[in-house]
Amino acid sequence: MTDEPTLAVRHAQQIEQLLEVLDLTPIGTARIAVTGVDGDESTTIGTDSADVFEGQSIEQLHNRTFGGQVLAQALMAASLTIRDAAPERRPHSLHAYFMRPGDDKLPIRFAVERMRDGRSFSTRRVHAIQHGRPILSLTGSFQDPAGGLDHQDPMPQSPDPRALPSQAELYDRLENPHAKRLAERPFDHRYPAGDVALTPREPHAAHQQVWVRTISEPVDDPFLRASILAFLSDFSLLESVLRRHGLAWSDRRLRVASLDHAMWFHRDVDPSTWMLYDQSSPSAQSGRGLCVGRIFTEDGTLVASVAQEGMTRVKGDVDPSGPSRASTPAGGAQPVGRPLPGWAPRDALAPTVLEGETVRLRPLTTDDADDFFAALDGPDLPRELFTYLMTEPPADATEMRDIIRAALAAPASWPLAIVVDEQVVGMASYLRIDPAIGSAEVGNILYSPALQRTTAATEAMHLMAAHAFEQGYRRYEWKCDALNAPSRAAARRLGFVEEGTFRNALVCKGRNRDTTWFSITDDEWPAVAAAHRAWLDEARAGTPSPLASHLRR
Repeated sequence: MTDEPTLAVRHAQQIEQLLEVLDLTPIGTARIAVTGVDGDESTTIGTDSADVFEGQSIEQLHNRTFGGQVLAQALMAASLTIRDAAPERRPHSLHAYFMRPGDDKLPIRFAVERMRDGRSFSTRRVHAIQHGRPILSLTGSFQDPAGGLDHQDPMPQSPDPRALPSQAELYDRLENPHAKRLAERPFDHRYPAGDVALTPREPHAAHQQVWVRTISEPVDDPFLRASILAFLSDFSLLESVLRRHGLAWSDRRLRVASLDHAMWFHRDVDPSTWMLYDQSSPSAQSGRGLCVGRIFTEDGTLVASVAQEGMTRVKGDVDPSGPSRASTPAGGAQPVGRPLPGWAPRDALAPTVLEGETVRLRPLTTDDADDFFAALDGPDLPRELFTYLMTEPPADATEMRDIIRAALAAPASWPLAIVVDEQVVGMASYLRIDPAIGSAEVGNILYSPALQRTTAATEAMHLMAAHAFEQGYRRYEWKCDALNAPSRAAARRLGFVEEGTFRNALVCKGRNRDTTWFSITDDEWPAVAAAHRAWLDEARAGTPSPLASHLRR
């Protein structure tokens, strides 16, 4: 047993600490002067004094203050010089430079210069100071509410955050101090394509999405809302660079630090509600990566835009100006693969809803455990369904929930619930999703007796394959135990081509497993898809012929 507080208790403690570090203390003023200009003893530079506030830091494992915290505190310090005189004048933009690492054991002082107060705009300049030197410089602008032209980008498609695994819940189970620290953050992060905190993903497009919210009660104060939004905007933005190059934060070679940060506040938002942070990196070079992000509410309202450049060095990188073996052309008459003009990494397959005429697939959640266990005939479920799976048969709905939770936590995969007449009757997953080469596998397939040998069973497999190829993938795989004759037959029936058997490929339940590989490629898919559709039309009409008769290889 352990006396460690529950995750909910630790989240409450972290929220309290977050609010404490944003509750700055006014400690006085400082005089600003320039001497020795044209013989004058003092020449003003727009303001001759600064309001000074002090704040504490949230301790970090590496003992360096989190940049988002200093950013949020600087914005709050600027707000404290405005809110009493102009409570409706809210922040609309900030531009900041991170100059030195902060010490999380020492307080930070924030010197706020009142650069301008106009009829509808105010400008503030803030320096965050430790050891008598600035660690961050921020300029912020505030505006009274106003009418005018109004438009926004539409929100990109993304799965329901409630259907995605919580990063906090996943990492709290790990006995790793970095994982525990991630789990305890007072923000709920959910990644449609999995995070890159500890595990690298295959290289793909420099883009990612993160659903995020504070794990707190609703936040009413508009200035506090803006500061919390600035705080969380710094968490994951540089990850688009890491994804593009197949890196994770845990890579010991990485040297990453925020250099500057710009943010535009378009519309008000309560950060305790779900927000989609859509992020991309248009360029990385010279040890720097540029990332941009857009923050949307769940109903599609664009509330903020963010841009950040960060240092993104990898220790031991080859000098890009030097020779590269990869760029050396092949000599002689050596055969090479066919060219792929215009090829670019695809987007990662994300949880989605696939609608058919007899079946519906949607992201699987742990809430499906009771219904799915019942569909498997509960305690009387056929144990042979699990003979070739990596898991043992569940004894009850709780163990079924554990199986689903493990599927949700698997890297580079997305499990889908197979639903017929509003009942979860099966599950299947996209596995080994590799956007860099456009490859994905269908696996972890578990059909209840009610689903087996039905039109819905075939349509579910067709919908998953069709979705992968519609996303531009080049290869769709099926792998099974070489001794699993029904699975091998199902693969062939669906139009997969057998490629061979990997011997001693896995250890499953203490036994050796040879694995047989099958695939469909993008040039084969049109004919296979047509065969599927022809068979499904016949099946729905009640006159199906063997699916193999429709396949033309």
